Amino acid sequence: MKKNTAAEKYFALPSRKNPKFWLSADGKSTFKKGLFFYPAFSWKAKMKKWALLNSYPILAWIFSHGKHSIEELMGHPLLSELQTLSRPCGRWANLYVPRPGKIVIQLEGRDGKISAYMKIGIQEKERALIKREFQALKWLGERELSNFEVPRVLEYEEKNGTSSLILSAPPHLFYPENYELEKLLPVVREIYFLKFAVKPLKESGHFQKIKKRAGGEIPEKIEHLLADQPFPSGCLHYDFKPWNIMVNGETGKFFVIDWEFFTQEGLPLWDLFTFVLQPMLLTRGASVDKILVNLRHHFPLMREELSKLDLDEGILPFLFTLYLIDSIAFLENYGHRDKRTNMTLRKLEELLREYEKEIL
Repeated sequence: MKKNTAAEKYFALPSRKNPKFWLSADGKSTFKKGLFFYPAFSWKAKMKKWALLNSYPILAWIFSHGKHSIEELMGHPLLSELQTLSRPCGRWANLYVPRPGKIVIQLEGRDGKISAYMKIGIQEKERALIKREFQALKWLGERELSNFEVPRVLEYEEKNGTSSLILSAPPHLFYPENYELEKLLPVVREIYFLKFAVKPLKESGHFQKIKKRAGGEIPEKIEHLLADQPFPSGCLHYDFKPWNIMVNGETGKFFVIDWEFFTQEGLPLWDLFTFVLQPMLLTRGASVDKILVNLRHHFPLMREELSKLDLDEGILPFLFTLYLIDSIAFLENYGHRDKRTNMTLRKLEELLREYEKEIL
């Protein structure tokens, strides 16, 4: 391993003006590991990823307008302290900036393999989310998990206006070629039943948060119709998207990451809704009609899950409508308002208009 604690130069992708990925320009091997930050699900994304790797370094150089130093990336006074904190786990290989105020760093060990990931929160909201993930993983780490694994917390620190969390990374992680929802159901169920209770909808903390955050006529109507009906309350990952679900090649188990929105009091089906809906919301070519067709294809499976929870299948439209309201409020609260977020919001609002007809 090099003596320095960061790669010497980086490519800024997808462009120098709008850098989201800072991938090592020290060599193709480390650059390739950085592309792991970019799980490609659409054919366009797969082609772009393939082109970046196979044209290295030409295409990356063009997009990035050359190579850049770590100082250009961060410009943060705590840079040297953060590098010191991560040094026992490895050097900084590649960096990902998912939204302003948050940075995720791949740490490379002496053997050249990715040994850990470091998350840094600079803005107040991101610091709070990193602390929530630390608390969630600490709680999950105290439980015996059968169908999935989670990262181990190696280090957590709050210092001088930042929060940093270092997490373990098994050496043989990979994204499946295809995700079959049926194979993920045991994971969703196990998460949900980690802490389980039954209570009337009006006493559900999750429902009350949706009602308070979103307001409007629809939650009031649903509460009026279902207020006294017993509802299950369980744990939710709350960001159960394909790119947060990998496989540990050594154990064959699913490896689930990004627990910053984890809750121990959630309504049923939320993680299934997220898994099915979110990839299509982020696909530019997916119209609302296509999204509806895909959703309805999965509804029979979701009705079976409701039956296993002793819930009437007829409440599915009510739950999905609440999910849409929750997702819109969630994006407005946590989402960085860029073109992709605005596109997602438009699709969610159109879906909501379709489903609120059934409720009202």
